[in-house]
Amino acid sequence: MFKNDFRTLAFGILFIIFSISWGIFSSHESKNKLDSEMRAQLIRKVEDLAAAINPELVKSLSFTLADKENKNFQLIRRQMIAYSKFIHQRIIYSMILRNGEIIFGPENLAENDSIASPPGTKYEEPPEIVWQVFKDKKSATFGPYTDEYGTFVSALAPVFDQQTGEILLVTGLDILANDWYTKISSASYVPIYFSLSLVLCIICGIILIIRRENKPKDKVAWEKHIEAAMVFFCGIIITASVTLNSVETFVHETNKNFQYKLDLPSRLIQHEIRNPTSAEQSEKVVGQTLLRSYSNLSDFDLSLVDISDPEKLVPLKTWRRGHEIENNVISNGPSNRIIPVFGTEKTFALVFNPDQERNFSIWRINLLLPLCSGIILSFLSAYFTWFFRNNQIDLEMTINEKTSELREREEDLKVTLYSIGDAVIATNAEGCVTRMNLVAEQLTGWKSEDAFQKPLDEVFRIINTQTRETLSNPVKKVLETGNIIGLANDTALISRDGTERRIGDSAAPIKNSSGIIKGVILVFRDISQEYIFQRDLRESEQQFRTIFNSLAVGVSIIDSETMQILKINKTAEQMIGLHADDIVGKVCHSFICPAEKNKCPVKDLGQTVDHSEKKLLTSDGSEKMILKSVVPINFDGKKCFLESFIDISAENASRLRLEEALKNAEEKLKNA
Repeated sequence: MFKNDFRTLAFGILFIIFSISWGIFSSHESKNKLDSEMRAQLIRKVEDLAAAINPELVKSLSFTLADKENKNFQLIRRQMIAYSKFIHQRIIYSMILRNGEIIFGPENLAENDSIASPPGTKYEEPPEIVWQVFKDKKSATFGPYTDEYGTFVSALAPVFDQQTGEILLVTGLDILANDWYTKISSASYVPIYFSLSLVLCIICGIILIIRRENKPKDKVAWEKHIEAAMVFFCGIIITASVTLNSVETFVHETNKNFQYKLDLPSRLIQHEIRNPTSAEQSEKVVGQTLLRSYSNLSDFDLSLVDISDPEKLVPLKTWRRGHEIENNVISNGPSNRIIPVFGTEKTFALVFNPDQERNFSIWRINLLLPLCSGIILSFLSAYFTWFFRNNQIDLEMTINEKTSELREREEDLKVTLYSIGDAVIATNAEGCVTRMNLVAEQLTGWKSEDAFQKPLDEVFRIINTQTRETLSNPVKKVLETGNIIGLANDTALISRDGTERRIGDSAAPIKNSSGIIKGVILVFRDISQEYIFQRDLRESEQQFRTIFNSLAVGVSIIDSETMQILKINKTAEQMIGLHADDIVGKVCHSFICPAEKNKCPVKDLGQTVDHSEKKLLTSDGSEKMILKSVVPINFDGKKCFLESFIDISAENASRLRLEEALKNAEEKLKNA
């Protein structure tokens, strides 16, 4: 469980790091994009201002305090004030280079403004780029920089003498650095919001997943779909971010193209109506110029606005495709291009408005395409996540079931292994110990955990009891041959503590269903006591055989049921005249005993034979007189007769001769 929690937490942390990194990167890119766009707008405004200023009016200025009384100075100042208020630009000023010094000229600031510069004021701390503008005669935007007035971002554009091409004046627009930074920083808010939304979604998902992992599997219901929900919501957040970025990029590119297309017509109209004397003249010139040269331009409207009084803006006329239309609304949005037209009496502004209806249809495509695509992709991703998660759950359940079965089998195997009375050691295909039972631990002196993965030779040390040489373990032979191998009889196991035990064992291969050997099972047992018993038994048997064959009387053991001769000693062999191999297995009737079948004195007739004189048939067919005793016994689990007999044929002949002599003597006495 902890392993799953750690994996989920690690994955979540990585995704959170990715989300934060993505947010920081997107924020940085958005700020850079807005910074570039604002600089382009600023320099465009200052160039439009420079193009609107009448060079002839500039030539009449002395750039001293005396200019305050100059009507042309006052006119240029009024024009700057009107233009600045219409475009919401706080600081507009002008400069001239004279005798190696930069001197301020007309500006829009009130005289009591803290950063105002009366005409003729020397610019004490101009940045290097200001000198560069006078030198290169090119517009420039720069900053933030700091001078004696504060910290600003500025744009400069020169006003040229139409005859000589020399710079008469440089106009400037300043934005306070704090205002600049505030506006630039606002571009980072949206990416940061999206990034934080992703992080919040991921954190909530991680918490729910960890809670789910710590719940019993049968109690998990909707929680099994957390991953799919996370993928869907993260996809929606990313889709919203990509869609917004796509729209912003579209708007930026549209505005950029719109402003670029207006450069030529705006300059031409500005040139055509330079210094108009009245609104009627301006209206007439604008209408004629549009009708003559720009009637085919369909992607913007043009409005002429009287901005002389910023408190009372008057829309004069509006043209579309060179034709006048009714329009009383003054649009001054960020997408518009505002061209100042400075007249002798009044100040006008040409407001170029993009075709909103056409732009909206394109904007709608740029909005709906990534939005719909993102939603579809989010749904598909969530579906595949749900599908694979369900498969994973099914697989986990199957694995858990199989694992449970394996555990049960393992437990059964362990119980079986530990229940076997013999010692058992299992090895892998490399001959290293993988499993031992308690008996094996006792005989080898090794604990299972200590012997695990050790070579068998180290745990199972065996020697030949006769030669005392170390023997190779049978596992090696099994791995080489694939056959069952047994140990030699004279094998002893040396345990870990040095104890020596006689053992008997066998080793068999463990094969999989394909017949490939995966290991070896070694079964052995302590036969030390058994060996001693067998040795004693052999010694006892040898003693019995020696005594049995050394008896001076003949002894035979006969199966009481079949009457087959089972065993016979040497004395009996000599009395019968045959080797034991020719006697054992034969039926005694008519072979060594003259009695016929079913007329055995002991078995059939129930006679007691105890030191009774009987006859013994020999190999040459003759009969020997014997003194015979028969005792019933159990031999090899069978009911048998133990017969013992002594050859008394010589004693019987002597007795007969003695009786004959006695009989002859008695007859002689009778006849005497």
